[in-house]
Amino acid sequence: MCASSIGCRPPGRPAANGLAEYAHAIGECVAKISGEREARKPFVLAHSLGGTLAAIFSAMASESVCGLVLLGAPLCFRPATSRFRDALVSLVPSDLDETEPCPGSLLTQMSALASPETFVWSRLTDAALSVANQAALETHARVERWALDEVPLPGKFVHQLIEWLYREDRFCRGELKIDEVIGPQCVSAPTLAIVNTADDVAPLEAVKPFIESLATRDARIIEPRNGSCKPIKWYNLLNSLVFPTKISNAEQLTTVQQFQ
Repeated sequence: MCASSIGCRPPGRPAANGLAEYAHAIGECVAKISGEREARKPFVLAHSLGGTLAAIFSAMASESVCGLVLLGAPLCFRPATSRFRDALVSLVPSDLDETEPCPGSLLTQMSALASPETFVWSRLTDAALSVANQAALETHARVERWALDEVPLPGKFVHQLIEWLYREDRFCRGELKIDEVIGPQCVSAPTLAIVNTADDVAPLEAVKPFIESLATRDARIIEPRNGSCKPIKWYNLLNSLVFPTKISNAEQLTTVQQFQ
């Protein structure tokens, strides 16, 4: 399996970048990876908001990827699908300035207010549970370091994210226009969605309606066996999917089975 985890920013003027520019940036990465691997299509693995953007790209160009793996990625934004969605929509004003960057620290604080369980308490709980195990503590530190990258986002992107996705649910409704109108009916690539049912950001209700509307029948949702998943388990699962050669087949199977 050729797997690649995508984390890129669109070129050009940052303030002018919206959903379209981010989706096209993923497309450029996919094209580059395919070219380096003699036209072999890559699998795209993405987490949280990155998964939402990867799904948007896949709806635009499903034929360019071998498959899509989404970890904790919100895809449906109907009212009451998640507490995070409802809280965020009530907190963020609809007249958000598109011309100025949105500070990363502001995004962090808004997320913490919308879902303190996800963005505050679960991280502190994970830290406490990792203290007695050096390897777990090191993994927690890596995850925490990644989580604290408070990169500012373009105002245009944040505005479109809140209005077009969170408020209006255009993507899941099949009414999102990026070059052309797209939605789940445009995704034909095999898709695996891994859902943390204890997650306020992307619970099952924020994923299942989208997956059920895909153009492909080769789609599956995996839920954690015990109903919840801490950051260290996300890290271990992603590691086993992206770097399968670094661990034994038995270890990889055990990691994935924790979510079934």
